[in-house]
Amino acid sequence: MIYKDRNYSNSERAQHLLSLMTLEEKTGQLVQPFGWQVYEHRDGNIELTEAFKKQIESGGVGSLYGVLRADPWTGVTLETGLSPEEGTAAVNEIQRYAIEHSRLGIPILIGEECSHGHMAIGATVFPVPLSLGSTWNVELYREMCRAVARETRSQGGAATYSPVLDVVRDPRWGRTEECFGEDAYLISELAVASVEGLQGQSLDQEDSVVATLKHFVGYGSSEGGRNAGPGAYG
Repeated sequence: MIYKDRNYSNSERAQHLLSLMTLEEKTGQLVQPFGWQVYEHRDGNIELTEAFKKQIESGGVGSLYGVLRADPWTGVTLETGLSPEEGTAAVNEIQRYAIEHSRLGIPILIGEECSHGHMAIGATVFPVPLSLGSTWNVELYREMCRAVARETRSQGGAATYSPVLDVVRDPRWGRTEECFGEDAYLISELAVASVEGLQGQSLDQEDSVVATLKHFVGYGSSEGGRNAGPGAYG
């Protein structure tokens, strides 16, 4: 199978895999369920849910969001969440099942939140981006991102949905603390440092994760400071 043979180029392998995939399987690669909902954690044991197993077998999962995430938004607590060791075991079990029970054996992309540290139990919590921007210390932020990448990748996370590059124009906006500030030049410098720190020298290294630059242009300038609200741009 060409797509599994590393002697071929990435482009050749991708083209071969795409030629084998059905329309449903291609569509499934765009599906990203909440990762903390695909397993059950009881008494230190981790079991994948039957609903998730069925999705895998039908080729309907391309990535998972926040398998390791724990915070009030997810409802995952210190009592119900995964320790670093348990998180690693859960990701390994997810990948094993995906590879062994899907028709083409495509592994799942594990995406995590890491805007100021890997948002998981046992990970290092750094200052929020608004505080990081206040330091104007680009080199220190780059080093911080390297540390975040190592912690995230060590548990199986391969991508992160950061950095947040919105330019703050209205401090009433509820996601202001996720941003570096209101200076576009500072934000651009920290954006470069973030990508360099998170991705390292190469994405095939064991201490790198994919950086996702977000959000859309003007997202941080919504009318009335409402998240995802309309914007008037002149």
